[in-house]
Amino acid sequence: MTFLNPVVLFGLLAATIPILLHIFNLRKLKTIEFSTLSFLKELQKTKIRRLKIRQILLLILRTLLVILLVTGFSRPTLKGSFSESFGTQTKTTVAFIIDDSYSMTGADDQGEFLRQAKEVANNTVDLLTDGDEVFLLRLSEARGEPSEDQRVSLRSFASLRAAIAEVRPSFIHRKLEDALRTAAPLLSASSNFNKEIYFFSDFQSGLLRSNSRESSISGRLFPPEARFFLVPLGNRQLRNTSVDAVTIPNVIFEPNRPFTVTAKVTNHREKEIANALVSVFAGGTRVAQKGASIPGLGSADVSLSVVPKSSGFIEGVVALESDDLEFDNSRYFILAIPRELRVLLVGNPADLRYIKIALATRTTSDSSLLRISESSLERVSINQISAADVVVLSNVKELSATQVDRLRSFVVEGGGLVIFPGVATTQQNFNATFAGTLRLPSLVAIEGIQQITSRSFLEFEKADLRHPLFAGMFEEEDGSRTTRNVKQSKTIESARVKAFARYLVNPQSLPLITLSNGAPFLLEQRVGEGRVLLFSVAANLEWSDFPVKGLFVPLLHRALSYLTQDQSSMEVHLVGDEVRVKNIRSTAAVFTVQDPRRNEFSLRPTVRGAEKALRVAETSLPGVYAVKSGGDVVGKFAVNVNPDESQTEKADEKALLTLLARAGVEPSSVFTVQSRAELPRVVAESRFGVELWKHFLLAALVVGIIEMFVAKDRKELTEFTPERAP
Repeated sequence: MTFLNPVVLFGLLAATIPILLHIFNLRKLKTIEFSTLSFLKELQKTKIRRLKIRQILLLILRTLLVILLVTGFSRPTLKGSFSESFGTQTKTTVAFIIDDSYSMTGADDQGEFLRQAKEVANNTVDLLTDGDEVFLLRLSEARGEPSEDQRVSLRSFASLRAAIAEVRPSFIHRKLEDALRTAAPLLSASSNFNKEIYFFSDFQSGLLRSNSRESSISGRLFPPEARFFLVPLGNRQLRNTSVDAVTIPNVIFEPNRPFTVTAKVTNHREKEIANALVSVFAGGTRVAQKGASIPGLGSADVSLSVVPKSSGFIEGVVALESDDLEFDNSRYFILAIPRELRVLLVGNPADLRYIKIALATRTTSDSSLLRISESSLERVSINQISAADVVVLSNVKELSATQVDRLRSFVVEGGGLVIFPGVATTQQNFNATFAGTLRLPSLVAIEGIQQITSRSFLEFEKADLRHPLFAGMFEEEDGSRTTRNVKQSKTIESARVKAFARYLVNPQSLPLITLSNGAPFLLEQRVGEGRVLLFSVAANLEWSDFPVKGLFVPLLHRALSYLTQDQSSMEVHLVGDEVRVKNIRSTAAVFTVQDPRRNEFSLRPTVRGAEKALRVAETSLPGVYAVKSGGDVVGKFAVNVNPDESQTEKADEKALLTLLARAGVEPSSVFTVQSRAELPRVVAESRFGVELWKHFLLAALVVGIIEMFVAKDRKELTEFTPERAP
């Protein structure tokens, strides 16, 4: 036990006053002679003995009363060990962690949460003493291992207050686990005995890992003497609705052709929202809106139809109406509709004849312009492959090792590849080149008409009409699109196949059209970030009449558009993440990146072979970023706020303590401060022990009451009424 006001203990000398008074009352009595002693004989000896006992009891009670009062005013505290009772003389290492995420822009009757956090942090500075070591950490800057700047402590309280005042809200979302990993090395490296962590936050549930992303912390991060002070802010449930995700079906985007945008909207209140207005903006113009009912503490998918008006990069945003938190009411997306497609045809002129005729026909006025180049297998170069969006191989026998390697890199990094077999295609060369290097389905055999029994040709049997490649091409009379027997469709004409390449379908390949004998006619396979379309017939009339069917031209055009569809534009990028911009078609050595606020900075690309990529690390703002080469925009990407930041429901206290326990923090070392006024008391009790002055004063009150009753009984005993003698 230790005393916060030890000077008051000198008041214990007052406990001697009752003792001295008792001693003085024991002075020698005078002898008075009476004519008779008969009335004294009436006194019972037991009453005299009882009177003496009560006098001693009063002495004890009055002495104890003085001791309890003096001890209570000296503020006694109780610690777990004797060494900690000297905490007032020990220097302290303190880590202030201020939650600067955008959920802290919420407010209650005491004002904005972040402003409250800064005020409480400033008040906490008053609890420090000269020589204490302090680290100030913003939650948005917590990434695990502390940086060199974060390892520099603040020993000037004026500098600390100035740093607290400079804290501003950040769109970057970090977890409590990240803050623990950053703060732990700072405290562990300190030689001070007292170690304290103050965390000022709204403690929304998004601070913790979701169920699908369990904490990786296991084992003690902090020294056993470290103490945690959790200061929760916000005393009301916020009125908040957020757009957590935007998904767009995998379709071929074309000008003036509608597509569907689906937004996941979440209501973070218990009360249902009857008509939440969801809008879609494209190029700054509202192009669609819809009302939706969102259940309390639930989500709903809201689908809206959007029609792009032109090709190029289309900047889109799904937006909600205003509420208590504005940062999560918008979610950005980018669509890339190429104005032109660069197609490289590789093969002999005879094998490319029907392909060139088909590509020379423009299917619609809105379709992308095709820029076609042609090369024989012997003359095709690495630069030609790198400069193309799609490479079409027709009747290719054998590629060199350099060509195979470049072609593989081209597809893996996002390029498109179309393969037509031919008479030069052999099982050995195909499997070594394509099946072995690109992991495509292996070639089993080339089967001709003589191997087809009971029929002179094969027809299409099934087609996956739900695939983006066929969307809008094959419609039933009722307009529905489904996977069904193609023979039953009134709008499709099957090719007559007399010879075909039989492929062994692997788990990664997707049959899009199959023949009546079950063999695939058209296969799709993803290779890295690119895609390959593999036909089973040659692009000539010897194998089938496919090149002269009405299906051939639109299918080939859509195949090129599908393969060049920029899937990277739909990737989910969160604020604070590094974004890799791939497939930059420019020879520039330096690129300019423009952030959503029109600020620009320069970056040099990383070069891998003939491909260039940019690594953009400065993504601290949500919105659309543009990549420029000279004055031309060569790429765009969207960055959004982490949806976990929108989870404004309070974190489960048990889950919070469990996370701290995984970091080796004992529950007895965690102190939750419910109000600012309690902070000094809670800190004092943690440093010096639990104050017992209330208990001592309560005990003094009880002793005082007992003393009153005992003193009353004593008065009754000393009263004397003489009786008459008989």
